[in-house]
Order: sequence, then C-alpha cells, then structure tokens
Amino acid sequence: MRIQLLKYFFTSLVAFGIGVMILNSATLSRVNYRHCIDDSSIKFNESGVIDTNSQWRKLGLATYIFTAYLDDREPCSPLITVMGFGEKSESPLYGTLLLLSGAKIYLGKYGDRKKLNPTGHYTLGKLGPYAYLWLLPVEVIDARYSRSIIVQQYHPTTGKTEAEIPITRPVYSTKTFGVCIDSPLFGPVKAQTIIQNIEINKVLGAEWFTIYVYTSDQASLQVLHKYAGEGLVDVVQNWGRGLPGDNTHYFGQTLSINECAYRNMYRVKYLVYTDLDEFIVPRKSIGWADMMKKIENFKYDTYLFRHSYFFENYNNTTLDSLHVSASQTEFTCNASYRVELPKFLTSVIRLRKVHPPKEKSKYILRPLYKSTIGVHEIFEHVGDHIKTYVVPPDYGLLHHYRLFSGGPNPVAASTVDDVKRNQRIPDEHAFVYKEKIVEALRRRLCR
Repeated sequence: MRIQLLKYFFTSLVAFGIGVMILNSATLSRVNYRHCIDDSSIKFNESGVIDTNSQWRKLGLATYIFTAYLDDREPCSPLITVMGFGEKSESPLYGTLLLLSGAKIYLGKYGDRKKLNPTGHYTLGKLGPYAYLWLLPVEVIDARYSRSIIVQQYHPTTGKTEAEIPITRPVYSTKTFGVCIDSPLFGPVKAQTIIQNIEINKVLGAEWFTIYVYTSDQASLQVLHKYAGEGLVDVVQNWGRGLPGDNTHYFGQTLSINECAYRNMYRVKYLVYTDLDEFIVPRKSIGWADMMKKIENFKYDTYLFRHSYFFENYNNTTLDSLHVSASQTEFTCNASYRVELPKFLTSVIRLRKVHPPKEKSKYILRPLYKSTIGVHEIFEHVGDHIKTYVVPPDYGLLHHYRLFSGGPNPVAASTVDDVKRNQRIPDEHAFVYKEKIVEALRRRLCR
C-alpha cells in the first residue's frame, strides 16, 4: 500500500515538474507559493459510490454548476475547479472559500474560465461546458482545511445569486483501469445491457466504472446500486435532475466526460472512454493490461482507437457468403431458463471500413495528464510535449455494435451504402474472451 501511495505522490510531483499550465499565464504570474501538499493526507478508498450529493445549482438566468474539485496536480499551487454549463456571454463568477473552521476567505473572480468543448459553436439559448478555476489562496496553509466554495454571480435581471458546493478532494485506489460510460444513461436502457457491458469490460480489464444517470428505470438503478455495493461503480445519480438537457449537447455529455476525468484523477491509472454499445478490443494481446505494455510510451498520455461498426441484425443473411459459421446465441442456466448472449459474442461481421482517427474514435487516457476532453478526441493536454498516440487497428480496435436497420437510432445513409457495396468482413476476435464472459454472465444471471 505504501508503495502505491508513493507512486501516486511521485506522479503528482512529475506533473508539477513538467509545468501543468492550467490557469492562464497572467494568473500564474501572480502565484505565491505556500506549504506544499504532502502525502500524509492521502487515503485509499476501494468502495463503490452512489453519488446523490452532487446536484445542479442554478445561478442567474442560465449558469448551472454541479461539482467542485481540489486539483493538486501542482502541489504547491492547488486549484479549486468548479464544473458546470453556461452561456458564452454569461456574467463572471466570484468565489468565497469556506473552511472547516467556519471561516470564510474571499477569492474574487475566477482566475480562468476554461471552455471544455472549444470546437462547439454555442448559439443563443445553448449552453457550453466550462471549468471555472480559482487558485487556493496562500492564507490556506493546508488544502485539507477547505470545506466548500460559495459561488456568486451578479446578473442585471436576477441580481445576486449564489450557491455553495462541497469541495471534493482527490480519491485514491489501487485500481488500474476504470471505464467512463461517456453518454449519460437516458431512455429505455435495459438492465441486462448494463450487466453485459460491465461484465465484458471486466474481462477486458476494467476494475471501476463511472456512470452518469440522466434518466433510468428502477431495474437499471437496482443493478447499478448492486455493483456499487460490490465496490465497482460510481453512480452519479442526479445528473438529470435540474440540468436543462435540451440546451446542452446529448444530455450534458460534453461536461460529463470532463467531470469524469476530475472525479477519477487519482483513483485509476487509465480511464477507458466508451459507450454502452462499444468496446475497445485488443487484437494482438489478451486484455488491456497486456496491450498497454506493448504500446505505452512516456511521450503519450492518450491512446486513440479507431472505429468500426459491427451489425447486430446483418449476420442472418450473410454468414454463408462470408464463410462464417453460425455462432451460439444463448446459454443455459437450467432446464427452464436460457440467457441470450451479448452482441459482442454473436455479431461477428463488421464494416470493412475503419474510420479515420477522431472520426467516431474513442480512447484510453491517463486522467492525471488531461486538461480538455472531447467525445472523439483530446483537445488539450497538460503539456505541449505530451501527445495522443493513434493505435494501429491491428493492435486494438473500437467495436461498435449497432442495428443495421430499424431501431430508434439507425445508422447513417453513407454506412448503409458502404454495406450495400459488400464492404463487410468477418471478425471473430471477440471469441477469445467468450469462455470468461459466459462464465461471468452465468455467475451474475443464473441465480
């Protein structure tokens, strides 16, 4: 345990040494260094989380803030980072730090407002994701004494509004791979879909999951709560309560993917970003750990995986022509109960086309070195010398399982045209994991 603790503390010092440029240069020039954060306060937590404390707080007419984090990647100049949505022309935010003793320290206007989706064009009424940054003042000798931040906004129409947000300090664990399900749950997501995703990713190497709930039925929530009780999941349960989803991109996705990195900055070494119907599958390795040993390099903090479609309902008419044998579609729990296998093991035909980098791509990243995260690419690293590595498809590929026709979210017309031109091939790489996946699903479902 002590070795793991020292490893994380050393990583923080490395991040400080390479010059993490999080605030703008004008703000950094005014930094007064204080007693640096040491490792005496680091505590490991391997428990699952049902987060009902984080909630949306509205300021003014259209500013919504959700969480606040202590960012100590520069241990001698820690930051308070507030995550939220706002309009491009919103009034500035002002902060007051509330200490555990009850004392208050006025922080003034934020030192920086970082746009988390720099390619987005926000029209009137549309909200963009932002991180609002304040430098922890020199009066605070130890960041552990900070309890919360009171955020204020002055607006001509609403006057002064304010909200208090607890400050979340870094959480450490011994886990290596975590998964951020990068689309908040919404609509009729089946509980079995969640179970299949978690169990498949566990076989690939996942030890931790962060899932944002915009809407969900009771059965899916019960599944998530059970996994949280087993120390596997952080359920962000209030994501959809108070968020104006119609005014944000895809139920707040552009903020949730960045919030997930802050939430897991020290909890895991790697974060895997995929959706419920996507999996990053090694091609020359068994599992993520073995794959990362082959491709990891100190020059890179993000590993981008190119995308290919696997069609759920295209196999029936093409198996013979592509010389693919019909695969098992279910397994038996007992004489009267059979369970359908996940599409990961039954959809074995994919589009020949592998999309270019940043087009539908997903990635594995090191959250400690992230600054601005996009859905299909990383917009900003913490240092100019740190880059993204595009993983060759023969080392790892993003499998995306979709209905070829029908369903609420049909594939694009251009994809249908590609398939009609016979641009499809068999791909059975998932079968390497079949035995372990079936065993895991049997333990979970055959009760």
